[in-house]
Amino acid sequence: MLQSELFGLLERTADAAFCVDEQGVIRSWNAAAEKLFGYSSSEAMGKSCDQLLRGRGSLGTTVCTRELYAREAEDESTIPNFDLEVTVRSGRRIWVDMSTLVFKDRRTHPRLIIQLDSDITE
Repeated sequence: MLQSELFGLLERTADAAFCVDEQGVIRSWNAAAEKLFGYSSSEAMGKSCDQLLRGRGSLGTTVCTRELYAREAEDESTIPNFDLEVTVRSGRRIWVDMSTLVFKDRRTHPRLIIQLDSDITE
């Protein structure tokens, strides 16, 4: 599967989905992410996940860091989902459940981290 095919596949999910590279820079952003977080694809692309969403874990620690994504890109095991508090475009903080997948492009070899998010604020 090519990156373009992956991005097309993620566009068809109802979950907010985006991909970041090993440095945490957003490389894809689907329509459901636009709806949930309030940022258009053009606003999100090229920004770091940490810079855009300012995610914090349940203990208040910064989560979407460059270091985290570099570790996840190398990890061969299943990455557990976790809850994350993020800031949406309006400035409001919401809680999302984040699931993570690692995509390895066999042709060009870059690794992308796929984030699937569901609003769990209620």
